[in-house]
Amino acid sequence: MLYKFRQWSDDFHRRIITNNEIFFSSPSRFNDPFDRGVPIRYDKLSNEELRPFVERHLEYPEMNLSPIEKQQKLDEALSKRLFDNPTFRRTVTDNAYNKHGVFSLSGTHDNTLLWSHYADSHKGFCVGFDRDELQNYLKNLCTKQIKRVIAHYPVTYQDDYPLIIPKLEDDPEELMSVGLSTKSCDWEYEREERFIAMSESDLPLVVEENLFKVVILGAEMPQENREELLRLIRVRKSLVVVVQAIMREDSYGLRFERLD
Repeated sequence: MLYKFRQWSDDFHRRIITNNEIFFSSPSRFNDPFDRGVPIRYDKLSNEELRPFVERHLEYPEMNLSPIEKQQKLDEALSKRLFDNPTFRRTVTDNAYNKHGVFSLSGTHDNTLLWSHYADSHKGFCVGFDRDELQNYLKNLCTKQIKRVIAHYPVTYQDDYPLIIPKLEDDPEELMSVGLSTKSCDWEYEREERFIAMSESDLPLVVEENLFKVVILGAEMPQENREELLRLIRVRKSLVVVVQAIMREDSYGLRFERLD
């Protein structure tokens, strides 16, 4: 199972229940700046190696450059070695990563830090999906909203900061995915897995109701919010298991009781 932690007090977060809507966020929204994409180290390339990457970048439609302007930009990037400047390199890298959308989930539902950080200090809720079912659904999805395949990437946690030196034969999207699915070991407790929508950022996506398998109510969820959420679940056409999280009295942890 994969889990998404949400705040019931946030109307946007509630849409996962009210509208069956998941959201592929731009990396620019992430709370950890190191998590917004590992920099692509173009500064490690010679001008000859760098040239085709700059040419490819200048061909993007949003650049809207004339042939003369493209040549001027290319000459400037190479002659001034602009990619040797960390700020310039970070800006270009951020722009590339932010074209993609990320739907982040966790492989665990009982970590108290996740409830504290992402579910409004245990006052929110958590939605559970079957991993394989969700993966197959998103992989096969082909609508006007999604232009490319949504790929599934379990996050890799490591102490050493990745060094990504691009090669011309590298798949640009695969390169982006590596940069968006590698994190510091400090975050390992999250057991995060990501679905990445290529070239589709800040994308709300309505999915089938039967993908939602379980809803867990936070241990500190206010009674009024709890009753409202339960009312919405009862009128759903597909069966959803509802579970209540309860603070343990004998340890730092949670126990869970299924609600009939």
